Amino acid sequence: MVLSNWSRGTVLCALILGQACAPNDSALTSSAPEAALELEPCRFAAFDRMLEGMPEEAEPSVGPEAGEARCGRLEVWENRAVASGRRIEINVIVLPATGDDRAPDPVFLFAGGPGTAVSNWGWVPASLAGLRERRDIVLVDQRGTGRSHPLACAAQGVDDVQELFDPMLSGEYVDDCRARLESIADLEHYTTVDHVEDVDQVRRALGYDQVNLWGGSYGTRPVLVFARRHPEAVRTATVKGVDHTSFQYPLHHASAGQAALDGVFEACAGDAACRAAFPDPKGDLAKLMARFDDGPVPVEIDHPDRAERVTIELYDEVLAERFRSLMYRASNSVRIPRMVRDAVASGDLEELAESVLDYQLGFRDGVDWFAGMWMSVTCSEDVHLIDDDEVAEATRGTVFGDYRVRTHRAACERWPRAELPAGFYEHVRSEAPFLLIAGELDPVTPSWATREAADHLPNGLYIEVREGHSSTDSKCAWGVVTAFVEAGSADGLGVRCLEAVELPPWDLG
Repeated sequence: MVLSNWSRGTVLCALILGQACAPNDSALTSSAPEAALELEPCRFAAFDRMLEGMPEEAEPSVGPEAGEARCGRLEVWENRAVASGRRIEINVIVLPATGDDRAPDPVFLFAGGPGTAVSNWGWVPASLAGLRERRDIVLVDQRGTGRSHPLACAAQGVDDVQELFDPMLSGEYVDDCRARLESIADLEHYTTVDHVEDVDQVRRALGYDQVNLWGGSYGTRPVLVFARRHPEAVRTATVKGVDHTSFQYPLHHASAGQAALDGVFEACAGDAACRAAFPDPKGDLAKLMARFDDGPVPVEIDHPDRAERVTIELYDEVLAERFRSLMYRASNSVRIPRMVRDAVASGDLEELAESVLDYQLGFRDGVDWFAGMWMSVTCSEDVHLIDDDEVAEATRGTVFGDYRVRTHRAACERWPRAELPAGFYEHVRSEAPFLLIAGELDPVTPSWATREAADHLPNGLYIEVREGHSSTDSKCAWGVVTAFVEAGSADGLGVRCLEAVELPPWDLG
């Protein structure tokens, strides 16, 4: 049975877990009966919120009915190895196929971060309209995010604005977060493998045989792990900006950020208008960062919640991290030369400080960022593998320095670490058709990481796009993905529109 058949008002599937498991699965499966998953009609709230915030002329070319969904919650063991103790609920949303010619294999979406909840992705009904015509779209909030037993630590509202500008992951913050969450969760059971097994249990409970996987950023890691642990269930997989199992997040943030920044400045030099407006953006950036030689710089900004002005201290490493995050999207990368030039010319850092504030507020409100699930994944799977020599080599000569690695390693020393299955760090080898998309100017998952993953996927197609980290956010890209899923193969796939992507127009002020 597939969920495209909506003749019943409620879907109820209770399946018994099979006994045939791969060696690496044995620690996370049991012979106990699985819980039932009941889906009921609902609205995809994130889509409705998105529509409310858009001007009428900018609304997507799909009506409110695109938000019609089926929602349910599946109980799973927090500790799958022992199949006893605490049970947690996994949030599931299914957007049913809209056409008459419906395929039996849905599309499962995996979120990035780690820490994003797919239930917050209001853009899905419009962007995936082509895929959804024949296939259900299934969204499963990763355990620890969204409505799947969330492990958030950030407080709501803004009391001390300076906290949003201080270097991340102070010892006090991490200790308070851990103490708060350990009363409701065993933090060693919120890893990528746990998530993959939750998703596969959802797949079985909904009666799907094969599925199509899609993931971006960190979401590529559970896609790859799913393909390794449940190869028979994978029809196709699409990944963009690959964070594979041996990538060692966030070791390469500084080098990837520097490569992207150099690429932006080189692209500016190659454009006559940008070159005329900003003849030396690299020199401007050096002058800007020199303002911080004696320490953080005071900047006056508007309070985000109250009608008053406040003075904050802006740190150089926090500002540099904001430049790196801007480059996730090419539409923001093209603003950087102008933002730097204006700050140097006027001496006023308010625009840059406001940009940092927007970034911090956006992550706090939209992502379970710097919280339990993020810490459990990165501390268990990545950070403990990084040594001092690697840090020095990976950050040398960059404007970003060792800020992200230094603060993250210190935080993980205060966090519990899970034991991972044998072979977790080996590159995933899969015979499934893969579409792999990398951004040429990606400041977090550089294109070489996606190529490394592609080297072990014989039926994969690698594409590099002149973009940043968000390299499939266009009608062209979703058309390519739709064609790939429809064909069930990358052979002969038309990708010319992706190869022709250029940077947006430069912000010349």
